Amino acid sequence: MSNQPLPIPLLDLSCLRTLVAVAQTGSITAAADLVHLSQSAASLQIRRLEEQLSCKLVIRLARGVELTLAGEALLSHAKRLLDLNRETVNVVRETGTDIPILLGAPHDVIQPYVPEAIRAFQAQNHRKVKVVSASTRALRDALDRGELDMIITTDAREDPLSICLARRKLVWVSASDSKRGTERPLPVLFSKECMISDIAVSALSRAGVDHFIVEQIAEPLLMNAAIAADQGLHALIADERPNFLVEAAPSFALPELPDLTINLTVSSIKNPDLHALADHLALAFADA
Repeated sequence: MSNQPLPIPLLDLSCLRTLVAVAQTGSITAAADLVHLSQSAASLQIRRLEEQLSCKLVIRLARGVELTLAGEALLSHAKRLLDLNRETVNVVRETGTDIPILLGAPHDVIQPYVPEAIRAFQAQNHRKVKVVSASTRALRDALDRGELDMIITTDAREDPLSICLARRKLVWVSASDSKRGTERPLPVLFSKECMISDIAVSALSRAGVDHFIVEQIAEPLLMNAAIAADQGLHALIADERPNFLVEAAPSFALPELPDLTINLTVSSIKNPDLHALADHLALAFADA
């Protein structure tokens, strides 16, 4: 019989990230949404960790799940490993000015403020800036994984760990001659990953307005076309409303929407280049 020790398994960071999400949400389903996986894929990642470590990490309860003692022990190390991964990526990126700053932002807040800030920043610095467009949820996940240096997000409120760049008015919009605004249930159009969708649907629910989502459309041009075709109503930043769409008529009796907060989160404020770009972004949005 061999006395060689068993090889130590190499734990997958994505699996550890799912475990952390399970601990945060107390639910496999909610954790899967948080890490942008299907429920079956998230469950498979937890099982993979359990098989690698030869112990049970999660217990299923009547309502949700909870970590076992082994799961709790792994959780603190998982968070440290994820933090170390993010720090490692940041250190490597900060070693030279030839590596671009990766800035993430939702499509509806990029113009014109982000290009203005980048132009002002690059007039004084040699670092290039690359803009990545995605939903707020996807951007937060990418920042956590160390894939982005800084992100602009659209939120229902200010984040104490972020810089509030601006607040924007949200409005309901429809086709100019819409006949569907008085229908109940109200037909609405949204993108699954859009934070404004969550805000608007919550407002409808709180106001007791019966509604249903006709379709989830990610592409802005297709979304505007569907609204113009009177397939449903939508909510967006007032300043972003195309001329061929109108604010929903008062007769539609829709709930007032809260202001949208635009936040900036920086992975490492100790980096002078990131700090300088953050200052330019704050100025650009403040001047709007």
